[in-house]
Amino acid sequence: MLKKIIYLLLMSVMFAYCKNNNENIISSNSKPLKKDVIKSEKTILLKDTLINKIESAFIGNVVKNNKEFIIKKYFNAINMTFDRHNMEDNSISNEDGKRLNVSKMFNIYNYKSLKYGNIKINLYIVKINFEDAKYESILSVIGNEESFFCDGLLLYEDLVSEENYSCFSKINSGIISVINSRKKEYKYLISENCFLNYFDDSNKKIKKDWGEKELVHTLDGLDSSYIYKYSMSGQTKNHLKEGEWEEKRYIPEYDKSVLINGKYLNGLKDGEWYYSPEGPAEKIELYKNGKFIKATYR
Repeated sequence: MLKKIIYLLLMSVMFAYCKNNNENIISSNSKPLKKDVIKSEKTILLKDTLINKIESAFIGNVVKNNKEFIIKKYFNAINMTFDRHNMEDNSISNEDGKRLNVSKMFNIYNYKSLKYGNIKINLYIVKINFEDAKYESILSVIGNEESFFCDGLLLYEDLVSEENYSCFSKINSGIISVINSRKKEYKYLISENCFLNYFDDSNKKIKKDWGEKELVHTLDGLDSSYIYKYSMSGQTKNHLKEGEWEEKRYIPEYDKSVLINGKYLNGLKDGEWYYSPEGPAEKIELYKNGKFIKATYR
């Protein structure tokens, strides 16, 4: 039942009709205005910045008009990061199997805006109402609904539950480093109005396996083996993912670690990406230069 609930939650977000209204910005010198519009009077440069808490002075008004858009970007941000925490232990109310009302679960607020050169980054506070847990985060979004590159990134998270999880970020010279409570660090490069995967080594073959191991059985049920829940394998070029890649990560839609494979072009997904929760590919996502086009199921 819980898996179905999480699946319904994700599906309702991914197919929601999203409207991107006027820009939502707040700075230390601004005051909230009506209809989610906040005037920015200050540019905060992304250099030697540490984001390790939510500062109440920067919290703006409640997001209403484009709430579904922000929720969609939140789930996209979850899928961007490896070694995701699993929030399945936090039960979500869904009486009598009725369709889950996503908006009631989320409280979203405007937060301060950041800039790197001519690139504007809108920040939002995202809080989720779980029955037995407390969760809050800072979500960054570049661009709008019509932009190719606006998937977003979670710069700060704090989950207090049976399985606690947290992360914070450091921003320096256009590189965002996100460090989580599991001692993992992920780097993203702000470039061409988008977040890109960034590696310290410019050109290198990457093959990593980490995290807990899970038991895998063969079809006859007699043989078994253990494999890591997280992995990545592929080539980098100019610090970015390039060419064919195979990855394994936690995907909320399936509520488990899933094997995915496809091609990157300058750090952006391009062409068909295959999702294989068990055996052959079950879902195919189509991308063009980082822009999601459609998903088909087998």
